[in-house]
Amino acid sequence: WEHALLHAVSLEQAQEATASGDLEGAAGLLEQAVASASGQPLADLARLRLARVQHALGRDDDALRTIGQVRAPGYLSVAHELKGDIHLARDER
Repeated sequence: WEHALLHAVSLEQAQEATASGDLEGAAGLLEQAVASASGQPLADLARLRLARVQHALGRDDDALRTIGQVRAPGYLSVAHELKGDIHLARDER
């Protein structure tokens, strides 16, 4: 229960940090959300958000590594789309 609450709070705070332009802060909060997730789907949700923030920070290699850890079937299509977006932005077609 405690982990679920910490996970939810971390995701909410990361969203607020992103909205205010604090991408580094958001990345740290999302890393905390991944660590506190009580299952693969929750961890993968945080990973996808983290990968987007890493990409926005110009840390594409980190973003691709983060995406590579996504395993929940419900998030795989989103992970593949984000991976493609990153490769396209890097002009790697």
